[in-house]
Amino acid sequence: MKKILLTLTLALVCLNLGSSEETESVAAKLMDVMKVEQQMQSGFDSMMPMINQMAQQMQLGPDELVELKGIYQDWFKNDLDHQSLVNKITALYEESFTEDEIKGLIAFYQTDLGQKLTQIQPMLTQKGAMFGMQEAQSKQALLMAKLRPFMEAHMPKPPAPPTAPEAISAE
Repeated sequence: MKKILLTLTLALVCLNLGSSEETESVAAKLMDVMKVEQQMQSGFDSMMPMINQMAQQMQLGPDELVELKGIYQDWFKNDLDHQSLVNKITALYEESFTEDEIKGLIAFYQTDLGQKLTQIQPMLTQKGAMFGMQEAQSKQALLMAKLRPFMEAHMPKPPAPPTAPEAISAE
C-alpha cells in the first residue's frame, strides 16, 4: 500500500511539474508573439517627445539635445536588465492567466489585429497617459481648492513668538 501511495504521489508531483513547465513555455511563447522586447523599445522611443520637451525647457541646443538623448539611450540599452523585465512580465502573465487563457492570447496575437495592436500599443499608452496628464493639469486648481482646507487643518502650526519677558531674558 505504501508503494502505491508513493507511486501516486510521485506521479502527481511529476504531473504538476510538467503542467507548470508547460505554462511557463506557453507564457514565454506569448512574450515572443506579443514582441515584448520590441514593445519595450517602442516604449522607450515613445519617451522621445518628453525628452524633446525637457530639452526645450532647459533651452538646449542641437548638440546638447543629441547628448541628452544619448544619455537616455545608453541608460536604456546598458543599465536596464531587459531579460529580467521580460521574466517578470512573463511571471505576471503566468499568475494572471490560466494556461488556456494564455493560449487564447497567443491565438489572438497571431492574428493581423493582434499584430497591429502589438505595433501601436506603445503609442496608444503614451497618448492615453498624455490625455490623463492634460486633464489632471486642467483640473489642478480644483484639486488645490479641495486640498487647501485639509492642508491648513493638518499642517504643523508654527511656534508662537516669544513673549516680551522671554525675549528680554534670552538676551
